Amino acid sequence: MASENPAIFTDFVRIDDHVQQIQDEPWSMYWGEMRAGEALKFIQDPVPALKERGVDADDYSVQVNILNSEASAIPTQPICIVAMVFPNEKAAFITSYRHTQ
Repeated sequence: MASENPAIFTDFVRIDDHVQQIQDEPWSMYWGEMRAGEALKFIQDPVPALKERGVDADDYSVQVNILNSEASAIPTQPICIVAMVFPNEKAAFITSYRHTQ
């Protein structure tokens, strides 16, 4: 994932592939972790990463929420990303958060 255009979601888990209760929902959920630099690139422009997962996101409304950003005392600590993609509404809601120790 150290390339110029890292495949952000390549290592992400599509939650609805693993949780039977949400498999028939009209949205998809992804979860993964990345290094701070990768997370910053993703947060600034998440559309390319969504497109890598097959979402034609050029005309999507994308909302990004950043939680617990003050927990940066350990700069090497990974940042978690949860993305919910709603194809029918052409919307994506992305939450970035850092764990505390």
